[in-house]
Amino acid sequence: MMPSLSPARIAPAALGAALALAGCVAGQGAVGDNASSMSASDEQIANLVLEDGPHIAVDAHLKAMGPDGWHRLALYANWDSTEDDVWQWIVTQPDCDRATALAIFWKAEPEYYLRYLDARSVPAGERAEYGLLTIIRDRWLAGGYTRSELAFDPDVDAWPLDFTALRGQYGGRVDALMPPAMRVRLAGRKIDDAGEPLPGVFKSN
Repeated sequence: MMPSLSPARIAPAALGAALALAGCVAGQGAVGDNASSMSASDEQIANLVLEDGPHIAVDAHLKAMGPDGWHRLALYANWDSTEDDVWQWIVTQPDCDRATALAIFWKAEPEYYLRYLDARSVPAGERAEYGLLTIIRDRWLAGGYTRSELAFDPDVDAWPLDFTALRGQYGGRVDALMPPAMRVRLAGRKIDDAGEPLPGVFKSN
């Protein structure tokens, strides 16, 4: 498997908090504000809590979450605290929202797999996630995701990518693996992070 703590996989709330803390700890800020920055960072660190609990798995609780709950997982869950088969189960449900499929696809970092010429070149330990990308892409292109109630913003809900640079390096493999039709903005309801604690995600006290 590829490294699973890269920024694209960390829940946005946790990533924002971590980056804010990193800036404070590094003393970034106006000259002469170091003392206040450090005290502020100490307070922030004291108020952060890493949610604990069992990993998210395919079980009755997951099934009862429904499309909105699955989308919250897609946006905010920590992949290290989510069993591998959860994402495949979600994206194969008849009522998986289009926005949820896109969020999971892009958070799975498809650009990582451009290094492989084809599916046969993917190492055994990475084939499950490559298979997840393939399932989502093929179902998307076939029009298989019909529920469209939720919002997706690629500038906010997905990691930024330089497609021009990627095409220069990998050519046609970029659009074959990551079709432009999947880097789209969807209108709809937004799902925030309110709800039950997600394991492995930092929350403020």
